[in-house]
Amino acid sequence: MPIEVIYCPACNNKLRVPENLMGTPVECPKCHANFTAPPPPPPQTGGPDAPMVSARPRSPEEEVRERIPESERRPYGEFDRPPDDFDDRGYRDIRQRSLPPGHVKILAPGIGLVAVAVIIVLLNALDLVILIAQPQMFKQQMQMMMGQAPDEGVMVLAYAMRVISIVMAFVQMIAGFCMMRSRGYMFAIIGSLASLVNPNCCCLLSIPVGIWALVMLFQSDVKASFER
Repeated sequence: MPIEVIYCPACNNKLRVPENLMGTPVECPKCHANFTAPPPPPPQTGGPDAPMVSARPRSPEEEVRERIPESERRPYGEFDRPPDDFDDRGYRDIRQRSLPPGHVKILAPGIGLVAVAVIIVLLNALDLVILIAQPQMFKQQMQMMMGQAPDEGVMVLAYAMRVISIVMAFVQMIAGFCMMRSRGYMFAIIGSLASLVNPNCCCLLSIPVGIWALVMLFQSDVKASFER
């Protein structure tokens, strides 16, 4: 019995169907989708020496289209064309806001500045609370280091250094956010410089990150990303 080759409209699986089942409902053994097999090709005409012509196998889209009622069909390509009142300004804005190469380079130093600034704020705030709550403990530590009890000027200096360190850490943090957003080039430089001179116990972390940020900020492509 002659065998015809068709394709499942649901999974595009190749099926071999006997000729007597063409034009009847069949089931795909792979995805179990039920569909009607196309009718058998018409008998050849032109004599025994005429060349054999096989019908082009229909695509799954054509098979599905034939199953849709004629009144509900839409012209080819209509699904690919947006409506006449479609507003693509939002999509244009997204394409225009694609990340420039310089922004990718400055992103990691900006995150580093923010992370170090958070650590500085937390440590100095904790130290400041201890100074206010237990000043005698600080005086005892300074007496052990200096060999004499610290005067009021030393205490005031200790308070001032910690407050200044917290303020500069906030400047450093804002600069990190500016770098992450590629906005505020001058403030990003000021914040990077602040991380170099911030008097705190985390200078071993703050100084390398500040140098890294400055080196990146002075590169031409990074500077151009701030000017967009």
